[in-house]
Amino acid sequence: MIASALLALSGYQLIFIGLFSAIYARSMGMVEYDRITKLIARFMNLDRGLLLGIFLTSLGFFYILLLIRHWIDSGFRSLPMLNQDIFGFTVFILGLQTIFFSFFLSLALESQNKMAATTAVK
Repeated sequence: MIASALLALSGYQLIFIGLFSAIYARSMGMVEYDRITKLIARFMNLDRGLLLGIFLTSLGFFYILLLIRHWIDSGFRSLPMLNQDIFGFTVFILGLQTIFFSFFLSLALESQNKMAATTAVK
């Protein structure tokens, strides 16, 4: 379960690094967007990313609180299973990453749009 969480978090970060690389390469005129990058750039904005990130963070947070409450109700004797803890913290961290990546993605897309507008005017 720990390896799964590590791979999920690493994969999520690699997806966003690839997306940022594609946006940067396009702004420098090196490549054009592929289908997936075009789709993400068209539909992903700061508001949607923040909503998704807040939802995931809240889901993970409340799940962790539920596990802590169960532990307290048992008189601090019955710890939650390790895989439940890992799942809760993984969802929580994915939510936080989504929030921060949404800010970076919106900045990258905004700067690319400004560069494209400046180039079009010239």
